[in-house]
Amino acid sequence: MKKPNKYGEANVFIRIRKNGSYFTKSTDIWVKPEDWDDKEQKVKSTNPNSQVFNDKLSILLSKLRLRFASIDYPITDAVISQVLGKTPNKNFKVEKLKDDPELISYAHRVNDIHYANRKYGYSSWYNKKKSIDAFETYLIHYLKGKIPKLSQVKRIYIYKVTTLTSYA
Repeated sequence: MKKPNKYGEANVFIRIRKNGSYFTKSTDIWVKPEDWDDKEQKVKSTNPNSQVFNDKLSILLSKLRLRFASIDYPITDAVISQVLGKTPNKNFKVEKLKDDPELISYAHRVNDIHYANRKYGYSSWYNKKKSIDAFETYLIHYLKGKIPKLSQVKRIYIYKVTTLTSYA
């Protein structure tokens, strides 16, 4: 909680700590400091809206835990900021690829990042994941088990593969 406003209420924040750095997200829940249980990390029952506020906090935390649990790549500071919905500032650095990933693993990474950034919801993420998996199966059969690296993919190759897979 931060400093109370003119009504004596303070905003409740979710705070994530990673390697000494803190990331915060407002919950848009405002309570008086005496109504906040610091040990239990919830609104005390003395507040008339405690049940609603605590349910909202529980849902927010569950959503964040689910989003972090679904990420299968390293959770960096940038990823935490993206999951919390923070807008990158001018000091924000996009991480460059350190390796030359396979096309399919790169597609999965991009899909996960877009989901983490809330570009689309769970259903879209899941459907895209299934499409990527189906494309991988196609490539394995078409290329006899060799999945190309991202650097090997050329525009002509992609055009050739998509032409072969069209349902015209």
